Amino acid sequence: MIIQNVQNLELLRERLPIIEKIFKQIPTKYVFVSGSFLYKEKYNDIDVFVISRNKSLEKLKLDKKINLQILDFNQLHSLFYHSISKSCVAKSFLPKKDLKVTISRYWR
Repeated sequence: MIIQNVQNLELLRERLPIIEKIFKQIPTKYVFVSGSFLYKEKYNDIDVFVISRNKSLEKLKLDKKINLQILDFNQLHSLFYHSISKSCVAKSFLPKKDLKVTISRYWR
């Protein structure tokens, strides 16, 4: 497991075994957990992100608390991906792509 914590937030270490079990259930290399589940005691929903082109992963039988989001490799240039991958727990090193954002796109 790889822990990326750029903001140096206090990570809830007791949640790491739960995350490890989730990683074992998902047969993909690029899987990571991000969001308030890692840092806040009162939040129990788990935001799991998978980077894959395989849409059949949506059919995995996971716990109801798990919100599974599948990101395509084309989305790795987005501001969203760059934001969620800064503070996360990942199964392996995540792929890095340059951020491609134009001000005119977000100006509206």
